[in-house]
Amino acid sequence: MSELIKFLKSIIKWILLFLIIITLGIGGFFAYKFNNERLVTMFALECKPYEATLDGMDVLETIVEVDTTYFLIKKLNNSEIPDSIYRGIHQMYNQTQIPKKGNIFKQAKLTVATKEIYTFERTFSTREINRKTLDMRYSHFYGKEEVISKARCNAIPETTFYEKIEEKIQGTNQGNQI
Repeated sequence: MSELIKFLKSIIKWILLFLIIITLGIGGFFAYKFNNERLVTMFALECKPYEATLDGMDVLETIVEVDTTYFLIKKLNNSEIPDSIYRGIHQMYNQTQIPKKGNIFKQAKLTVATKEIYTFERTFSTREINRKTLDMRYSHFYGKEEVISKARCNAIPETTFYEKIEEKIQGTNQGNQI
């Protein structure tokens, strides 16, 4: 009888060891997958528009805002190219879709990455960032006509991006108070 008990204890130990190894393997896989699919900041930009045209006419200051704008470019943790471009929530056109947490929203997803440019697209608009100069070209529609804007951009620290966004949000909120 004691031989049977020893044998059963040995079998139970091996089964438990096997289950622990399987559990650690599954946990390690999900941790690896989560870490590699996590979005991290690639760089932040401060941009000042310098040109905007609509059907060949200058529309800077009339249709296109001249104010400095800020962008945050994020990438997947294990990637060398961007995933998406983000802006402050004060620049959302549809204020009913403001995120429940955070001060930024995803404006567009990367569609093309070449040696020269990153192209981010969403419905009816395209942003291109020159990889060397960081200058931006933006096209969108004003009615049925395409507006093409250009901006000079500089890389800024992520903390500065969030500080500037917070200032803009506070300014927007103060402007909305009655």
